[in-house]
Formats: sequence, structure tokens, C-alpha cells
Amino acid sequence: MTVKKYTEEEIEAAQNKIADRNIRFENIEEEFQEALMNPYVESYRKGRLVYTEDFYKEMFNRTRDGLMSSVEAYRSLEFNVEALGEDRANSAGKRARQLGLQNKLNRPKPTDYNGTIPMSQMKGLSDAEMLAYLQARCMYLEVEVDVLKKKRAQQLQEKLFGSKNPKNS
Repeated sequence: MTVKKYTEEEIEAAQNKIADRNIRFENIEEEFQEALMNPYVESYRKGRLVYTEDFYKEMFNRTRDGLMSSVEAYRSLEFNVEALGEDRANSAGKRARQLGLQNKLNRPKPTDYNGTIPMSQMKGLSDAEMLAYLQARCMYLEVEVDVLKKKRAQQLQEKLFGSKNPKNS
């Protein structure tokens, strides 16, 4: 196997995916170095690749109904099956099928919802959608509380010192 040269930016991005900060990109086996360049890899931990949610969605979509084998789907997502092995591809496909059949893919996220909308206007949401909306609502309200605290502190400061910028005596 020939050693591929990566740019400094690619190496830095890959290094950020390595969970153990004591391990350097240069010291990882070549097949994992290549895999760390794949956008479907979230991180690398103790010789294991951790895939993104998008990876599992794609694997599930490509393997469901026998459209592709796990190995073919893994390869189509630009993983080097020869270097990483068919067992890894099959395991990833199995996990994708499990997640897909358990409806754990395509879960609503808080970023899918506008937290500024009052709960009374949110009708007909599933439990998962309501949870995501409530998380978005909480994030919005936390920001609002911070803004109000700062505004109140400024009002108290003005009341005590008579101006927005107190002068040091």
C-alpha cells in the first residue's frame, strides 16, 4: 500500500476526529488514516470508527430491500473495503438496518423547529417531534432569560449610578 500525502488541513480535521488526544494521526494505521478523511466518520476510538448519523441513514437506504449488499453500500460511500475489511462493512450494514428498523434514523432535531413559537401553536406533533420542539423552545428561552438578566442589570446600574457607564472614582 502506498502512503498517501494529505494536506495540513486534512490532517488537522482528521486529528480532531481522534477521541484519544494522545494519539497522533501519523501513528494510526494507514487504513484508518484514509477512513478518517471520509465525511461519514465522526471519530476514531481505540481502533474503532464511529460513524455519523448520515452514514447510517445512507447505509440503511442503500441496503434496504436488497438494493445493495452492505459491502457494496460501504464501498459506494467511499470506504476502502479492501483495507478496512468486509467484516467491518457488514457490521456497519447490520447496525444501520437495526437503527432503521427501530425508527432511530431521521429523528427530529431541535434545529428542525423554531423555538420562538409558543407551545400553544404547536399542534399535532408526535412524541419525538414534541421532544425536539421542546428542546428548541428551552434553548430559545434560555437565551431570552440571559438577555433579560443583562437588561435588568443595566437598568439597576443606571438607577444606582445615573448613567449606562459609571465613572470610576
